[in-house]
Amino acid sequence: MKLPPEQYTETPLLEIPQSIQVVPEQVIEDQQVQRLDEASRNVNCITPVGPAPRSAFDIFQIRGFDTRNIFRKGLRDDTNVTVGSVLTNVERVEVLKEPASVLYSQGSLGGTINIITEKPLSEPFYSLEGTAGSYDFYRGSLDLSGPLNESETLLYRLNASARNSESFIDFVEIDRHFVAPVLTWLISEDTKITFEPEYLDAQPRNDNGLPAVGTVLPNSMAVGYDFEHRFNEDWQVRNAFRASFQRREQVNVFPTALRPDNCTLERRVATSERTIRTDVYTLDTNLVGNFNTGSVEHELLVGFDWYRQFDNSGGDGLREIGPIDVFESEADVSTWPRKN
Repeated sequence: MKLPPEQYTETPLLEIPQSIQVVPEQVIEDQQVQRLDEASRNVNCITPVGPAPRSAFDIFQIRGFDTRNIFRKGLRDDTNVTVGSVLTNVERVEVLKEPASVLYSQGSLGGTINIITEKPLSEPFYSLEGTAGSYDFYRGSLDLSGPLNESETLLYRLNASARNSESFIDFVEIDRHFVAPVLTWLISEDTKITFEPEYLDAQPRNDNGLPAVGTVLPNSMAVGYDFEHRFNEDWQVRNAFRASFQRREQVNVFPTALRPDNCTLERRVATSERTIRTDVYTLDTNLVGNFNTGSVEHELLVGFDWYRQFDNSGGDGLREIGPIDVFESEADVSTWPRKN
């Protein structure tokens, strides 16, 4: 198995002196993987942090170290952590452990998770799937791809999915809608550019392990492109850009103590009167070349990346709210402040 030239070099995994594990597309399809924590079960030394799969976040421990480094096609984007993952358009998941994570410069001690998305196909492809399960689980998805013109220089791919389900905990529901149209322009034999917008509307509960109402995290959108040019058989350059825009309203309820009767839960709530905004911009450029010095063959990979994040996170502080009976009461959120 080889890593794709647009991400790394064409060096086989067995020849790379680093710990890299890949969850391929066939495994994701066979296991009907819906979230990143489900894909991570195929990789050793990695553990989800939080009550997966009910958690609203994608945070992992890799070899004992917390990591929030979740990349898409080699581009860092922290909104992948806070809004949760959707694998509708994912081709494979790569886990680079310990020193291997420095390939992306701003890595963590434990490692890095890199998500590779599906590309447009030159042959027509159509797929429609539906799934139903326990706890009112319903999911539908479609995957369409093919050429847009006779010369096959314009290729498209459209992935979309909708999921709604409850869980074994009252009030903990999952509602996600996702769409990702992709367009590739084959400018010449050696040059191509791919445009990849994504939109996700997710409204999960921030489950603390008790039936208290949690966080609502709606509306995340990302746009980007992936440009490649091959100068000759030995040298090529890749430039990729991604911009993500996340908007969310915060209503976080935290359990503080369970009274001696073992049913009365004391709580605090953290709210925000304004919409929390997070804007992330990532630019990555690398050059890959092959050359010889005498009888010795070399493969060179050099590059740089730029990352910028703007946010106005932070709520209006914590305040006490009335306790509830965890076995009988239903939380009344009508009096909690929200943005109009």
